[in-house]
Amino acid sequence: MLYAVEARAYANMGQPSKCRRAVRMAEDTFADAAFDDEPEPDWIRFFSDAELHGENAHSYRDLAYVAGRSPTYASLAEPIMARAVELFGEDDEHQRSYALNLIGMATVHLLQREPEESTVPATQALYVAKRVRSERVNTRLRKTVDTAARDFGDVPAVARLTELLGEQLPEAVEAV
Repeated sequence: MLYAVEARAYANMGQPSKCRRAVRMAEDTFADAAFDDEPEPDWIRFFSDAELHGENAHSYRDLAYVAGRSPTYASLAEPIMARAVELFGEDDEHQRSYALNLIGMATVHLLQREPEESTVPATQALYVAKRVRSERVNTRLRKTVDTAARDFGDVPAVARLTELLGEQLPEAVEAV
């Protein structure tokens, strides 16, 4: 987990070689831990294969943003993010993480200038967001959809997603 966090930090500092090294170290260390016969401490039990894939994918996605919306780094994030989404999709317990990784997948598609493709995981995230009721998820989803609308508002799928977001997850919801 610590190497994955280190990778994310290097990504945000714009240091691609150090980011890639930390991603590899995170993967290697995680794989080595599977062969260790010692029980995991309680504080690390949440860090699953899905979490590892999600963190590493977000590192490459963050690196893409720092590198001026680089499609090269976004393409490194895509298969890893797809695996995180797949793993979290099979996990009924960590739906908030599932939603955040779906949003991450949508942003990767936006970085790759694939607006139609971005609407698929963003729509899935919208329906998960309604169930988990997380302001962090809601904020990230709104920001992602706003970016899609700003950059690709003339694409019909993006326009439909923007409307759906307004209907399903309005900014101001009256307190019950």
